[in-house]
Amino acid sequence: MISYDEAIKIIFEQRASFPVVERSLCDSMGHVCAESIQALETIPQFNNSAMDGYVLKSSETTSASVQSPKSFQVVGTIAAGSEINLEDKVRETFVSWRIMTGAPVPDAFDAVLRIEDAMPPQHSSDGELRIDRPLSVGEHVRKSGEDFNKGDTILSYGDPVEPKHIMALATQGISKLKVFDKPKVVVISTGEELVTYTQKELNPGQIRNSTQPFLVAALSQMGAHVKSVHLLRDDAKKFIEKVSNVLMSDSPDIVITTGAISMGQFDFIPQAIREMGGNILFHKAEIRPGKPILFSRLNKRTVLFGLPGNPISSAVGLRFFVEPYLRRQLNQSSEIPVSAILENTTQKKLELRCFYKAKVYSTRQGHLKVLILDGQPSFMVHSLLQANAWAVLPEGKNEYHEGEVVDVIPLHASRGGFEVRGES
Repeated sequence: MISYDEAIKIIFEQRASFPVVERSLCDSMGHVCAESIQALETIPQFNNSAMDGYVLKSSETTSASVQSPKSFQVVGTIAAGSEINLEDKVRETFVSWRIMTGAPVPDAFDAVLRIEDAMPPQHSSDGELRIDRPLSVGEHVRKSGEDFNKGDTILSYGDPVEPKHIMALATQGISKLKVFDKPKVVVISTGEELVTYTQKELNPGQIRNSTQPFLVAALSQMGAHVKSVHLLRDDAKKFIEKVSNVLMSDSPDIVITTGAISMGQFDFIPQAIREMGGNILFHKAEIRPGKPILFSRLNKRTVLFGLPGNPISSAVGLRFFVEPYLRRQLNQSSEIPVSAILENTTQKKLELRCFYKAKVYSTRQGHLKVLILDGQPSFMVHSLLQANAWAVLPEGKNEYHEGEVVDVIPLHASRGGFEVRGES
């Protein structure tokens, strides 16, 4: 049995090479960027109005007041999308143009008066605008380059492509980008007691396979592509046959198994891997839950993660072993935990690193606190519904006290951190 840190070191030593592919902008969602992408253009490309109103020269409004309003001749309308040529008009003094939101502001003008701030119609005649206050330079004007300057970084190598990036890239007219192909994963569940989660009626001793759909959903969120899923009885020969077949048909980067890796009579997977010529890199780690976890290399391309059968053990194995492996292979930086103040004293085994279902919240004073939830046994799914985080309690202590600062990470793979709510 090895420590968690030793297990992660072994995982990181296994280098993979996920191919770089070109995807259309919308099809790149969920992939990891394989290039650095900079803005090609200045955005906005031209000064434009932030409001419906009137475009003016601010210098001509400096003496305007309620007692002494200034009058301007309204000589036309500039609509959004207009191609304007006001060479003759801009040389005139005390003129204005009606302007719509997003319409270009001519170079000679530098301010926009909102239409609702214009003096009431009874104080102005048709074609005349009266102003009772000075306008500041740039008032309600969106400046060229205020959003993006040419060369600004939009996506960096190793960034996951998210909807916000799609919007930014679209402003630049970038329709294709290079990304890493999504890692291909095969999920194999084992267990005589397991039946598909769609089965309505259960016979005595049967359990619906809740872990498999969880893994499929979570892997998709991590940016992986699940090629196939399988449910097998506790039969080593059929397991070897199935793994051999999927290696040929699906060419997976990762095989994830659940169950059959502990010390029981039917825990056949370690021996089956050896019979297939696979290399077990570690088996069992000093963690809870999920201690029996196994990691092996099946061939030059494919690694196998053997996760324990209990649902929470599988969730921990995915979050704290598979997820770091995927991030490393996709050239992403390691996830950085957040520190939070422990709300309740919690016991644990001295030699184990424990990953506990937890709820992180913010106090009215702005402190981040973490409550370790009841219902920690690895078979209990209900308490997972209350959780938004895992509290990480390292080895070396058998008790963590209320008020201590501990590490927490989001419950599921996340690029944006916690969804933290305040005190109830």
